[in-house]
Amino acid sequence: MTSVNTIATVDFHGQTLIVITDGDQHLVAMKPICENIGLSWAGQLERIKRDEVLATCVRVIRMQLPGDTQARDNAFLPLDMLNGWLFGIDVTRCRKEIQPVLIQYKRECYAVLAAHWQKREQPQPQVPSLINRRWLIGYDLDGRENVTPVPDDAMVMNRKQMLEYVVDPHSLGVTNEEIYQLAMNALANLKRRLDHQAWMATPAGQRSLFPGMRA
Repeated sequence: MTSVNTIATVDFHGQTLIVITDGDQHLVAMKPICENIGLSWAGQLERIKRDEVLATCVRVIRMQLPGDTQARDNAFLPLDMLNGWLFGIDVTRCRKEIQPVLIQYKRECYAVLAAHWQKREQPQPQVPSLINRRWLIGYDLDGRENVTPVPDDAMVMNRKQMLEYVVDPHSLGVTNEEIYQLAMNALANLKRRLDHQAWMATPAGQRSLFPGMRA
């Protein structure tokens, strides 16, 4: 059995068309189309074999089609040859009861099948995935929502929680070097704050608060 990439069915006004994709070639199963229209499959297969162009394009692939019970040899034509076969059928020489269906196939079948493959092959727009991502949602003073992506290793906590986690060796997954650097920065910040408070208690510091005050 020949291996094909995909096999699919396409609805055409309530009738089923069978199509396959073999590599980069789009193929249409011909027997189901003939049966849908009401044409003799044996006669149409002979006509395909006699045609100078269609005979070189027809593919016979052994496979089990949807709705069949076993694998069989099935004839396929490339999609771009379908209209060549359809328009080679003389409507006036066909039975009157199948003429409307045949005309409908001539008018619409190719477009329906082409749209099927175009839809399958059209690249889908890349939509950013919101799954498994973290977001911080807040509102500004005007009530507008602000959504900010949060890194996977980020934590959201209040000041009390932050101080508790810093002193608990088991709460934060940080290294000793990171804790040491944090402690050094905290001590430097504490010294700056104490120095500033001491300066604010001096006459110069008071004058900075009340420029009009004299010593």
